[in-house]
Amino acid sequence: MERYTQLFQTALVYTVSVQLLDHVITTTTIQSLPIIILTLMGATTLAFKLAEFLRSTTLGAALGFTPWPSALNLITSLLTLATEVLVQFISTAVGRFTLYAFSTSQDDSSTAVGVFAGVTLIYALKHAIHR
Repeated sequence: MERYTQLFQTALVYTVSVQLLDHVITTTTIQSLPIIILTLMGATTLAFKLAEFLRSTTLGAALGFTPWPSALNLITSLLTLATEVLVQFISTAVGRFTLYAFSTSQDDSSTAVGVFAGVTLIYALKHAIHR
């Protein structure tokens, strides 16, 4: 059952992130993706750190409230799922932006800039999460 739950969660995360990216691309231009990606990297880092803090906190036990552990577990689960959606969105957006740079470039220099931007954004995401 755990395997099917994980499969469902993975499909949900992918579907939501791709739909969000499609919506962003249709309502803005693809050239704005780097700014959106960098902004979401900051939000992802904050959500990741908050979820990590909530996992390690003993606030509910310290205050003696019985509903707190359940509420903290729910909030942590929602933050974790939101972080997964953001990471999937960012990785798909980086891929789309890099492919856009390849497909629309008229010369090698703009292709190189697009690839460099894609690799830089992937590195920044890794660095932000492992911080």
